[in-house]
Amino acid sequence: MLGLRTLVALALFVACIATAHGDRKHASLDALGSLPGVSAETVREFKKFQQHNYPVHRSQVLPRKPAPSFTNVNAVVGEKFTKISLDDYKGKWLVMFFYPFDFTFVCPTEIVSFSDSVGLFQAINTEVIAVSTDSH
Repeated sequence: MLGLRTLVALALFVACIATAHGDRKHASLDALGSLPGVSAETVREFKKFQQHNYPVHRSQVLPRKPAPSFTNVNAVVGEKFTKISLDDYKGKWLVMFFYPFDFTFVCPTEIVSFSDSVGLFQAINTEVIAVSTDSH
């Protein structure tokens, strides 16, 4: 299982790439320094990453740019099928992580680690969405 520091660092990296619109994002990033296991150096590095807006070559989304809009997408939320849209997450950080195949053991430890840490993400105004690349 991934450690909390690794999860938060991964979440910050993904949040820099895929964020929902809102005006409270910088306050959320500053709040990360108060989490156990997150060093001031980690927070500084991610602020520097955001400031320089480094290009992401394998993605069409760049840090500090809004995620591409999606609407009326099928999802399972709280064990119920529902529809979600990017606008549902306005004003929050949004971590979208992608995994290769549903119902396989390709990367279960990472998925379980994100699931176990949802409360920590929500404490810093961050929602987590897992997306299978084979779901249609």
